[in-house]
Amino acid sequence: MMTMLLQFPMMFISGILFPIEQLPTWLQLIGKAFPLYYAADALRKVIILNADMTTIIPDIVILLVYTFLTMTIALPLFEKAMRR
Repeated sequence: MMTMLLQFPMMFISGILFPIEQLPTWLQLIGKAFPLYYAADALRKVIILNADMTTIIPDIVILLVYTFLTMTIALPLFEKAMRR
């Protein structure tokens, strides 16, 4: 239930259901802060534009940075929770 509370707003704001350009500027900035925006952008480029790997490298790099940051935060928290 909690994940759906986060998923649906993220899908609307990240440009999954409609173009992000239709949102107000301040909401576009929030939408581009979500990793879902970059995953959808990369998939859109590959599926619609038949883009190659060099075209989607910026999106992949941003997703890898998100992965690294969240893992560096999550691992110590997980270890702390397991010690209890």
